[in-house]
Amino acid sequence: MKETPLHAAHLSLSAKMGEFAGYDMPLYYALGVLKEHEWVRSSAGLFDVSHMGQVSLKGKGTQDFLQKITPSSFEKLPINRTKYSVLMNADGGIIDDLMLTKTGEDDFHLVINAGCKDKDIAWIKSQLPAGIEFTHFADWALIALQGPKAESVVRDVLGIDLSALPYMGLWYQDYTLFISRLGYTGEDGFEISVPAENAEHIWNKLLSDERVKPIGLAARDSLRLEMGYCLYGHDIDATTTPLEADLSWVM
Repeated sequence: MKETPLHAAHLSLSAKMGEFAGYDMPLYYALGVLKEHEWVRSSAGLFDVSHMGQVSLKGKGTQDFLQKITPSSFEKLPINRTKYSVLMNADGGIIDDLMLTKTGEDDFHLVINAGCKDKDIAWIKSQLPAGIEFTHFADWALIALQGPKAESVVRDVLGIDLSALPYMGLWYQDYTLFISRLGYTGEDGFEISVPAENAEHIWNKLLSDERVKPIGLAARDSLRLEMGYCLYGHDIDATTTPLEADLSWVM
């Protein structure tokens, strides 16, 4: 099985590990699934989501291309803001759901699902017009800090004040640390994208705060289910249209 850059950190915390999307991932830690779920709702939970795919598309015509392979419009989306959408096949079915961040007039950063990563990348490349640069950030990690105390933790532990960052907004510094105000738990929170070599340092630094506990994939699933968020392969798939999935608002 594949391992994320934080695999050793999970083992050191005695996480119960299991396979997910081809990766050896933490299912839960010492608290157990129910307590982890409750901790995210009341404080701040730390998730390893480095198994997700991170790619960028850059160059003239990128925005038009993304408006062809998704049902969404990005013309009014401000730079450094994110939109949730879906990749669609020729029959109107959903290839995957994803987050797209507009990082320039014709520059976009995409976060795609782990279980769909390889097929998404292959499909996008097969449709890609000439002149658009495609980059897969395979050597980057993604850490999610979720919960009502997430903002204060980032301020106190990382020294970054994100109080003015709007929901679905992006903050970055020196192209070595990117923080987006979003998540898939229904709580306020952030996804932190860093080069793999920096991931364990940031993970341990955030965990040093008593408000933060590590949270596994089992609680991540129960949290998103409680909020009614779709999980690809369970609630939506290539035979489901956005209308059938109650996702007409992405169109």
